[in-house]
Amino acid sequence: MIKRTTKLRVRRIFKRHKRHVEEIGTQAEAHLERHLFRRLERLGQVRRFMATWTMFFVVLMVGLVLETKYMGNYYLSLQPEPGGAYTEGILGSFTNANPIYATSAADSSVARLVFSGLLTYNADNRLVGDLAQTWQTDSRGVQYTVHLKSGLVWHDGQPLTSADVVFTYQVIQNADAKSPLFSSWQGISVTAPDPQTVVFTLPSALSSFPYSLTTGIIPKHVLDGVPMTQMRSSAFNSANPVGAGPFKWQAIEVHGDKPLEREERIALSPNENYNGGKPKLEKFIVRCFRNEETLSKSFARRELNGAVGFEAIPTELNGDKDTHSYNIPLNAEVMVFFKMSNTILSDVAVRRALLLATDTNEVITGLGYPVIPAYEPLLKSSVGFDKKYAQAIINQNEANRILEGAGWKVGSGGIR
Repeated sequence: MIKRTTKLRVRRIFKRHKRHVEEIGTQAEAHLERHLFRRLERLGQVRRFMATWTMFFVVLMVGLVLETKYMGNYYLSLQPEPGGAYTEGILGSFTNANPIYATSAADSSVARLVFSGLLTYNADNRLVGDLAQTWQTDSRGVQYTVHLKSGLVWHDGQPLTSADVVFTYQVIQNADAKSPLFSSWQGISVTAPDPQTVVFTLPSALSSFPYSLTTGIIPKHVLDGVPMTQMRSSAFNSANPVGAGPFKWQAIEVHGDKPLEREERIALSPNENYNGGKPKLEKFIVRCFRNEETLSKSFARRELNGAVGFEAIPTELNGDKDTHSYNIPLNAEVMVFFKMSNTILSDVAVRRALLLATDTNEVITGLGYPVIPAYEPLLKSSVGFDKKYAQAIINQNEANRILEGAGWKVGSGGIR
């Protein structure tokens, strides 16, 4: 039997625990009410507060991105990093770096790197001074006076003066030197009134004459003793040329035993005294290939940084995202002329009608390679270009009207 006192003790303990549990429940409800449900009522305010700060942060970041994008070009500019070597492959063979003989793509490329002319072309294909500081013509357009920049020197450290300019054009004008430029310089007098000035006197006015002054100048102190009959075959031209261009001649190597596999490799180093500033590159290498196949294979093997002379991008390079193709317009124009001695074409109305009936854009599209349309005898970069002389565009209705008026009637077979 359990004693009464024991039962009462157990009952008291149970009641005490029951009250304790009730107190804990009450406190829990109070805590929930105070710390959760009441704060849930303020959740809308907190949400608006967080949304405001989030939106402010987003606006701040967008403003920072836009500022970086649009103001970055104002404060920052891309600049070349000095150093490195550039290797370019050219289709053709190298024979002569002398600018008065250089005619092929390979020869001309090397000549323009090693030698400087009085004038040159800028990135917009406009004439600017190279060795020349200024140039002007007289009122009649027959005399051009060129003033050289001060402090010009050759690769060997010797001073470059107007005597070198006169010597260069005298060699060109000498028939024994056999320069391809010989016929272009006949009848032109070249004199040097002082070491910094050269005067060209033409037999008649020629507005395009300044374009002739881009030919590289050769050193008189090196070539003065070479007979004119031996000038074209001089070792100076292909073994140790001395110029005033951005790069100096370093060495030449010939690889390959078979004619189709032969390759010339010309190494050039920067000219510290170049009048336009020392080039950033540490070395410029020109490699001359005999055919497109060997050129493309060398480019595909990443032996070249660039390649010149492809008619089209080689098949193995199609789809290569690291390869970029550039088409550089030439200073030339292809034109078709009417044969004026033909009886029918002697009629100006017929010629004009044929011009208006020809869709030149369709002809250009059918060429299969990119070209720039030319609508008049002069290019946009040429002296004297005037768009008012542009050729009329296709207008077949007007062409038919002109032919009808000239008596060319449409026959039963639809032929005039």
